[in-house]
Amino acid sequence: MFWGTGKPRREALFVDDCADALIYLMNNYNKPEHINIGTGFDYSIKEYVEIARNILKYDGEIKWDLSKPDGMYEKRTDISFLKSIMPDYKARTFEQGMKDVLKISFGMEV
Repeated sequence: MFWGTGKPRREALFVDDCADALIYLMNNYNKPEHINIGTGFDYSIKEYVEIARNILKYDGEIKWDLSKPDGMYEKRTDISFLKSIMPDYKARTFEQGMKDVLKISFGMEV
């Protein structure tokens, strides 16, 4: 069961994408400004659930507990400064990240 309506939007960053950005920045950047590392795009909670459902081929019922709060509507990272320093940076989508996790962790080809 998922809380709320599923309408709030969230960003999910694959750990390898974060590590790649950190390594690049440690080798190429030495200034005091803070740099956000993220994906620059988000999905609704409902979209995350549907992506996972499709990847896992789950055909069961998805339930939403509307008595629970949605929380903040949007939490997306502004990565424009990162892109100005690292123009080739591109974070993978949630779908690709989930497929990579399943393959690496469980040997599942999806």
